[in-house]
Amino acid sequence: EVTETLFKELQILQPFGQENPGPRLSIRNAKIISFKPMSDGQHARFQVLGASNKIKFIIWNRASEFESAIARAPSINLLGFLEENYYNNSATIQFVVTAFRI
Repeated sequence: EVTETLFKELQILQPFGQENPGPRLSIRNAKIISFKPMSDGQHARFQVLGASNKIKFIIWNRASEFESAIARAPSINLLGFLEENYYNNSATIQFVVTAFRI
């Protein structure tokens, strides 16, 4: 259910800020695939089985802890938010993980 359409629908709730925080999304029992550490293992990109291939998943500053958690369990609960990422003149949608739990 994490798709570009969902991202566009959530934009209706803007503007986001201190008085109107952006929506947080929960993904229960996510199966992590294509885990790829970045920046000497501090961060990581990955995919979630069943999510749109156009949505990239990322975790900042906790990649090794996250990798240990996914090694211990077949699925994990994720909490985070969707954002648009601009890089090399290209825009993509990414799900930023802010918390996780086995």
